[in-house]
Amino acid sequence: MPRRRPGRAAAAVLGLAVALGSGAAAAAEQLELQVRAAFLYNFARLVNWPPGKLAGGDAPLQTCILEQDPVGPALLEAFTGKTIDGHPLAVRRLPDASGWEDCHIAYVGSAFPELTRDVLRGLAAHGVLTVHEDPSALPDGVIRLFLVERKLRFEVNQAAAERARLRLSSRLMALASVVQVRSEHE
Repeated sequence: MPRRRPGRAAAAVLGLAVALGSGAAAAAEQLELQVRAAFLYNFARLVNWPPGKLAGGDAPLQTCILEQDPVGPALLEAFTGKTIDGHPLAVRRLPDASGWEDCHIAYVGSAFPELTRDVLRGLAAHGVLTVHEDPSALPDGVIRLFLVERKLRFEVNQAAAERARLRLSSRLMALASVVQVRSEHE
């Protein structure tokens, strides 16, 4: 009896398996972005900015990201309809390393290593909570997100928080690894 070659049914099953595999990968990536957005939301709840940084009334609390950052849609979803101390949460997308001074939170994800140091350095004395994902702690980064065994963790650079005149809640500090990375200007 002649051997049958794989037919359309086998090709369809293989195609479905590939599609499901890529669907699972896309779902995992989307979940990672949602977790990052949740971290940023909780950081915003647990920080006090220096006097005058957060305008009175119902001025928005702005989280700035690079315009091509994939976390954007997850941030918009997480922030929609939410307020902190009467301030609605807003997401602002910026094209490059300039114009971040008016932000309250500056997030530079791992996809942009070439811009991370420039953004952080430019914000060191502007009262901005900087959050980055560089492989190591940076002198001008207040919070660094990183993965350990597929879990998102964070560390706080107390020296950078002090330079930015940010008051971090004791609840935030109890959950963080704390590092002291000083700037070469200190």
